[in-house]
Amino acid sequence: MLVSGKFNDYQTLIGRTNNLIGLPIRVAILECIASDKNCFDQDFIVKHEISIEVLKKNLRALNKGGLLIRKFTGRAKSVEYTINWDKLNQYKMAFDKYYFDIINRSKVPTK
Repeated sequence: MLVSGKFNDYQTLIGRTNNLIGLPIRVAILECIASDKNCFDQDFIVKHEISIEVLKKNLRALNKGGLLIRKFTGRAKSVEYTINWDKLNQYKMAFDKYYFDIINRSKVPTK
């Protein structure tokens, strides 16, 4: 096992991003929030066969990773989530660079 200090910032960002969005439920959560910030209801939980605890755990992880912006609303302190588009774009640019670097390093067979 390699020590994390042996990786550069770019490698660390790609690895952390993969861990952050590497679960299908987190991808579904991001898609849900992108389409409607108030999309979490019983239908979402039933459709994805998860518990409310699993939903909350994954929302916390996405929030901690910087992909969500959490806002408390109303007297009941309900929580509203939006996507942090700046952070998502940062991850996208890192993946684009990663893909470009890998393609340029590989020996792509010619036909």
